[in-house]
This record gives sequence, structure tokens and C-alpha cells, in this order.
Amino acid sequence: MKYNILWVDDRKDEFMELDYHTTLYKYVNDLFFEPSLDFFESVEDAKNVINSKKYDVIFSDYNIGDKDRGDDFISFVRNQSVNTEILFYSALEEVPKLNIDRITFFNIPKPNGNPKLLEKMKSMIDLTIEKLSDLQIIRGIVMSEVSELDILMEKIAYKYFVENKTDERIKLFHKHITDDIEKSLKRKLTTKECQKQCEHKWKSLDIKDIIGTLEFESSKKAQAINQIIKKENIADFEKSTFYKDYENDIIMVRNNLAHCISYQEGNKEILKVKKEGMPDIIFDSEKFKTIRANIKKYKELFNIVLSHI
Repeated sequence: MKYNILWVDDRKDEFMELDYHTTLYKYVNDLFFEPSLDFFESVEDAKNVINSKKYDVIFSDYNIGDKDRGDDFISFVRNQSVNTEILFYSALEEVPKLNIDRITFFNIPKPNGNPKLLEKMKSMIDLTIEKLSDLQIIRGIVMSEVSELDILMEKIAYKYFVENKTDERIKLFHKHITDDIEKSLKRKLTTKECQKQCEHKWKSLDIKDIIGTLEFESSKKAQAINQIIKKENIADFEKSTFYKDYENDIIMVRNNLAHCISYQEGNKEILKVKKEGMPDIIFDSEKFKTIRANIKKYKELFNIVLSHI
């Protein structure tokens, strides 16, 4: 899941030398989000991008250059209907103590090299992630991110079996995907005659006409990836367990999230899936942290596969 930071300060080079950007990037990454940091030296440059993406937090010096002031920047941001949390800091004057929603003012004697500023920035990141952790909100984000994994798997399958197809790859697809589906369907049939005569329609289709259809769903995409990593001997994968791992880590989690209900236990919200005769499946903030880590892991792995093939 992406986490976007906008930072505005005309002393950008000084902060870069102190490696603040790397520290913040690593901090967000360790929380299992994908960090993005846009750093500008002028308010005008920041204004030009404020609507280009959804920023999760904004850091800004209260006095930028000779003419730009924080209160003007606040007015502009809010007039764009952007309700992002903003941290203003200043070493030149006492920043105003105004009671403005989602605005934090921080006065520091030494902005460069002062660890208190960095710690304040981290605390603002924690605050925004905590607000993001409303379980119903994060459930929607997770579902969206899993859909992106589906799209990535589809790209891999299309590139391997269609754009770079060979007779061997076509046979591989039908042997391990089409044939397996056909066998599974036939096991559900009761008429023996039908078992002999029925043939899955995919056998008469080009693979390009299969990939992208609703029938080529997550499980089948993962099966395709499984065959690719085995055939190509791609590093970074536990080849013997990839499909089962992905099914447990992503597919089953997504299916359960689609059917969970919110419950309040004390002052803590949890999401539960109740199944007859089975223990409840519980999603809480810690569980979602694990899910974020898994999504991030598989996205990185799939990008490795995409670049390899």
C-alpha cells in the first residue's frame, strides 16, 4: 500500500545531506507501506502537484524563502479540498498556536540536525497510519491492493504465454492449467458418458482469449505464475510451496475479508468471519499489518518475474 509524503522547504539540500529523506523512507517501509517522498523548495512547486496524488502527510517550513508563509499555504491546500495532516515547523519565529483541524505547529531552535524534528515527523506518520487503520477503511484498501496483484499476475501470464509464446509454453499452459480444470470439473460429473465426451472449451481457444476473462481468476493466475517460476527457475521464490503460500496468504484472506463483519470488543474494533462448525476468523490491526507485509512481498516478487521473462 502506498504512503505519499509532500515536503516543502527551501533548505532541501541541507536536509538531503543529513539523510532525512532516507530515514523517513525506511521508517515508512518498515511499517509495510510503499513510501513516496516529493520534496520541493518552493510553495509554488508544491501547489502544482498538490492535486496530482493523494498525500498522506505534508511537512513544511513555516517560512519558505522571503515571501512564502505557512498560513498562505494552509489556505491554498484547504481551498483545494485537501484534508491531509500538515506539520509546520520553524526556527525563525514562534509558529502560531492556532486550533486548526489537522494542522500541527512545531517550533524548533535548530531544524537541521535536530533529532526532535525527525521524531516529530515520525510521530505524524504514526498518527496518519493510526487514522488509516480504521478496519473498514483498511479492508477496502487491502481488497484494492489484492486486485492490483491480480492485474500484475495477468501481465506476467500474458507476456509469457502470449507475447513471448512458444509451442512449449502453450503446451505448458494447457497441461497444467486447462487439463487440471477439466479434470476437476469431470470429477463433479455423475454421467460417465459425459466424462468421456466433454472437453473444456479452453482447449480450442488461443491463450490470449483466455487471459483477461472472468474465468481466469486469481487461483488460475497463481497457477500460471507457479508454472512460470518452476520452468524458468526464478530466484527469490520458494518454488515448491509458492502456489499454496499465495493461496493462504492472499486468496483465502481476500475471500474471508469479503464476508467479514465488524464487532466491538471493549474499546477495540475487530472484523470477524463466522463459519458454522469452525473457529472464528479474526482480523485486527496486527493481522492487517501481516497482510500488508504479504502484499508488499508478492508485489516485489511479481515484479522480479516480470523483469525476468
